Parts: sequence; C-alpha cells; structure tokens
Amino acid sequence: MGKAYKAVTNLATSWLSREIFFGVLFAVAGALFAVMQWKKIATFQIRNLVAWVAALIGVLAMGAAFVANYWYVQSKNPGCASEQCVLLRDTLRWFAMASIVLLGFQFVLLPVWVALMAGTSVESAMMLVGEFGVVFALRLVLVFLGAGVLGLFLYRYASSPGQERVMGTVAYVAFALVLVG
Repeated sequence: MGKAYKAVTNLATSWLSREIFFGVLFAVAGALFAVMQWKKIATFQIRNLVAWVAALIGVLAMGAAFVANYWYVQSKNPGCASEQCVLLRDTLRWFAMASIVLLGFQFVLLPVWVALMAGTSVESAMMLVGEFGVVFALRLVLVFLGAGVLGLFLYRYASSPGQERVMGTVAYVAFALVLVG
C-alpha cells in the first residue's frame, strides 16, 4: 500500500498506469469545474474551457453532470429550464455518439492490447484470462452495456423533446455502469 504511487510511474508502457492517471485527471478536472461553476470563479469562457477539458477526459460523467445541472435549474426555476433542456438534449446526443465511438475503439484495440501483453508478459496475459478472467469479462460487459446499449437509448431519447426525465435516468445508469466497469 505504501508504494501505490508507483502504479502511475510507467505511463509510457503501462495501460494500467494510463488508466489510473486519466481517472485521477478526470476527477480533478471535474471537481475543478464544479467548484468554478458553483463559486462563479473566472470568466464564463475559462469555466467553459475547463468543462470541455473535463468532458474530453470523461465523456459520460459530463453527461451525468449536465443532467444534474438541468434538474437543479428546473427545481429552482421551472420557467427558465427550456434553454437548459435544449442544451441538455444536444449535449447528451453528442456524448452518446462519442461514447459509442470510443467503445468501438476500445473493442477494436482490446484484442491488440491482449496480444501485445501476451507477447511481452505471458504471465500477465494468463492472469487476465485465468485468475482475473471473470472480473475482466464483467468489466467489458458493464462498459458495453453503459456506453453501448444505454448510449444508443440515450441518443434516441436525446433526439426527442419531452423525454428529459427518462433521458436523465438513462445517462445516470450509463455513467454508473461505465464507472463500475
């Protein structure tokens, strides 16, 4: 446990190091955006830039944040939520498309990664399909369901006005599945 920080020291060669690094980077960018937005720190353009950086790091998480923002605005002032509704639908439609495309990349690159790992460390590859095979398969299923299947539903609901409640629920469930995966 005392040497856990070393998990990110191999960014050039380790996918796990990259995953940990970008996970932490997303958490920091998302928290920074939330604080900046909540406290109205900096200009709108700078807050928007921080939001886009965080969105690029964590596509589905930002979709969930837009849903939360929409519900918050609607609960405080239902009359002003129409602009938020259009923004929410447009943004979630793009996030759904991006998550499906990124999922496609993951499932194309995953066999390449496993093959490269088997070529450099047969022991690691055997652990992946043996000892950790069930966990690895569960991760793939959860990510496929969250980003793929629910991404398609999210795109469909985001294309139809009046589906904000269902769309929000789908976005949250998709985010949770991908996060757990």
